Amino acid sequence: MSKLNFNSVLSNQFICIFIIVLAAIAAFSNSLGNEFIVDDLIFIVDWPLIQDLHNFTEFFGQHNQPVGEEGVYSPLKTCLHALNYNLWGMNVFGHHLFGLLIHLIGTVFVFKIALRLTSNMPASFLCGLFFGIHPVHVEAITPPTGSVDTSGVVWFFASFYFYTKAAGLKARPGKDYYIAIFFALLAIFTHELVITLPLFFLFYEFCFNGRNSDKKNLFRRTLPFFIISFTYAFLKLNIAGSLARGKYIYGSFYLTMLIVIKALAKYVLILFYPMALTSNHEISPGIFSVNWYYFDKAEVLMQSILDPQVILSMLFTAAMVFIGIRFYKINKVVTFCVGWFYISLLPVMNIIPTECYFAERYLYPGSLAFCLLLSIMILSLVNQKNILRYFGVFVLVFYIGFFFRQTLMRNGQIKNELSLYEAEVKVNPRHPIMHRKLGFLYLRNGEPKKAIEQLETVIKLRPSDPDAHFILGESYMEIKNFKKAMLNFEKAIEIDPNFAESYYNLAGIYAFLGRQEEASTYLHRSIKLFMESNRPDEAEKLIEAFYTFWGFK
Repeated sequence: MSKLNFNSVLSNQFICIFIIVLAAIAAFSNSLGNEFIVDDLIFIVDWPLIQDLHNFTEFFGQHNQPVGEEGVYSPLKTCLHALNYNLWGMNVFGHHLFGLLIHLIGTVFVFKIALRLTSNMPASFLCGLFFGIHPVHVEAITPPTGSVDTSGVVWFFASFYFYTKAAGLKARPGKDYYIAIFFALLAIFTHELVITLPLFFLFYEFCFNGRNSDKKNLFRRTLPFFIISFTYAFLKLNIAGSLARGKYIYGSFYLTMLIVIKALAKYVLILFYPMALTSNHEISPGIFSVNWYYFDKAEVLMQSILDPQVILSMLFTAAMVFIGIRFYKINKVVTFCVGWFYISLLPVMNIIPTECYFAERYLYPGSLAFCLLLSIMILSLVNQKNILRYFGVFVLVFYIGFFFRQTLMRNGQIKNELSLYEAEVKVNPRHPIMHRKLGFLYLRNGEPKKAIEQLETVIKLRPSDPDAHFILGESYMEIKNFKKAMLNFEKAIEIDPNFAESYYNLAGIYAFLGRQEEASTYLHRSIKLFMESNRPDEAEKLIEAFYTFWGFK
């Protein structure tokens, strides 16, 4: 067995790229028929700003994000959403086609970058292949909103690739250098996840040019990229009003960092074994990826730097850093990959708060390093002249098959919102918001008994959730159990005295029971709350609907 003849079979770049692209298309092919879900409804379906190109000047202003998404400043992302919408409209297939194209371009750049770093065609081929079919990328690619964000990472890959082609030149910079600057500008103003772009370039110079690099030339070469990053930060601060998007959990930097430390280890583990994929991971018992107000408060406050999970996570991260340092003189590619991975996560470490502590989509840039390291490790086994080569072949076949299967499966799970949340509650059985969303979807789809089951679970996990009680009340109304419906609407009001919709539904039940005086009292209280919360149009429609159906106000 002669090293599987990788060098002879995969000596042609075109053949490598063709196979990689074909594999990525096959892995993501079942996503093209998926529906708009979750953020797609906010950023595409229900966002008037992008639906008219005459709003172009507003794409760069203070209100260039949908209501509720304040704190983000990505003007080129808004432009791309607008172009996509005006090209495809509500044709979801077109939006998915764009996402797949973005992923294919990104995968090709990953292959090209790996080849520049290693000059090893088999390793670069496997790196591109693993990247193209890795299931952790589904969240970044399959939802149309995610793929628009991810386009910024792809522009970053392009910028880095052209920078490596131009780096080390002592003469006047050529066209590759200016192309790198152009793509850096696109990248940072499309997705702030790549705001650390200049650090990647500096680390590249440190690893591969080292002492041979002219410090003055290095400063001059990287300066434009720092200017782009700082310009973006300055504009965001002045237009969005803050660099942060949220605050530290319970106002504590310390507690926030403990969660981040645990998340860092989880990022590596999920790349190696992406079995349980979800939009909201349980980082530790009672602590999840987002929506910290749904976390178990006691679990958050009881965190300590001496917790076993925190200690293990720190030791794991320290071991990774040690490996990177240790390999600097042995194989600089290993050092570079370790550094690349952790630099890619800097923007989401909540040093500047984002209130999102873990997300699979954040791994899109960093997974380049993982895929390259995995390829190097597998090939080092395959190229052995003993039994280890067979183990290497087994690992190679396992990962290709496993990644491919998981990607197809995950794409199927997010076919629509119902299938998404049915999958989510299996992975996150202790997360109340997942059960609540699934309960709402069951109710909307005319399955109130299934909705009741999910919402009862929410109330067991989080008794003080007024929305869960409200939706549960509506579910009981659907099966004509008005007593339990009233109890839940009243409980929602007890938790949130300004819950206008609960008052309105109680008015409807009392009207149905013929208790007109009580119905009128609850109706007027409801309308008053709608008016106080600046929703006069809703109030007017509800009064009219109530009068039309029951004949009194």
